Amino acid sequence: MTTISAFRALIGGTILTLSSGAEFLSLGPLHMKLTNHSYTILIGTKNFKERYYRDKGGWLKVSARGRTFRITAEQVLNHVLPALAGIKPNLTIKVEHRDANVRPDL
Repeated sequence: MTTISAFRALIGGTILTLSSGAEFLSLGPLHMKLTNHSYTILIGTKNFKERYYRDKGGWLKVSARGRTFRITAEQVLNHVLPALAGIKPNLTIKVEHRDANVRPDL
């Protein structure tokens, strides 16, 4: 029994074999949307946290004090890119996947 077959016996799925002979275990289609509406971006430090998410009208920012602001996609990037680049020390960024039909907790 190959390693792939052993995993299939444990968790199910389908073994896919390529023409090269390589085998992969497919667990089936992922039933989640991967659109901008499906994510919440959290940026902060140990003292504050801001949330960014998209609804039908565009992007929203929820400040550390809980105030909600409508912002452009460019403004989201202006906040996200420095965090990703590591320019600001102690600034963390986290992206959470969520059901696109559910508004994130404020």
